[in-house]
Amino acid sequence: MMKILVVGDMGTGKTCIINRYVHDRFNDKSKPTIACEYAMKLFQLDDITLRINLWDIAGQDSVGGVNKVFCRQAAGAVIVCDCTDQYSVENAAKWKDQLDDICCANDDLSKFPIILMANKYDLVRECEEEKKADDHMYFDTFASNNGFVGCMRTSAKENYNINEAFELLVQKVIEANTTINKDNGNPELNLNKIGKTRRTEGIRLTVDTSSILSKPNQSIASNKKKKCC
Repeated sequence: MMKILVVGDMGTGKTCIINRYVHDRFNDKSKPTIACEYAMKLFQLDDITLRINLWDIAGQDSVGGVNKVFCRQAAGAVIVCDCTDQYSVENAAKWKDQLDDICCANDDLSKFPIILMANKYDLVRECEEEKKADDHMYFDTFASNNGFVGCMRTSAKENYNINEAFELLVQKVIEANTTINKDNGNPELNLNKIGKTRRTEGIRLTVDTSSILSKPNQSIASNKKKKCC
């Protein structure tokens, strides 16, 4: 089992992202999450079937704090912001600080990867494509300065970069839990946080631990428009 937290401000589209990733469906009438909801997705890692448990954490209060109970045994996290809402982007740094304090043992941030997912990209795609490259770098710089291991623009509505964003995070979690065997020099995956399951249905993604390649970070844009998931 690989437990992944999905957090961020209310209305950023966290539940829509999970529904798109797990069930390949979109509902713009989703109700706000209360406390926490759970979903599961399977994928294959070499000869092991891994189960991703996605914990959808309510986003009503980035100041009040994430419940520590929800964070137990988590291996990584996605922090979702609305790329049309600068306030939610700024709050993403607050959410990350909370998760760092709760989930990073001995202050080792590398052991708990967190990516920034800028949702609702369908609302700003055309405007962003007309901007200069320098404008695109803002969120890459924001993510880097705040310790995110990557950032991607996504649209749950258009199914844009949803699978790719979770694949990036899974790769980062695997990297964080892979060590080199001193006797034979081979990489070994520590399954303390990544348990095994024999179920095989619903597999969408295959990851090769022997040659994990980090995908380039993709920038995200900010532009004020009507909100939609």
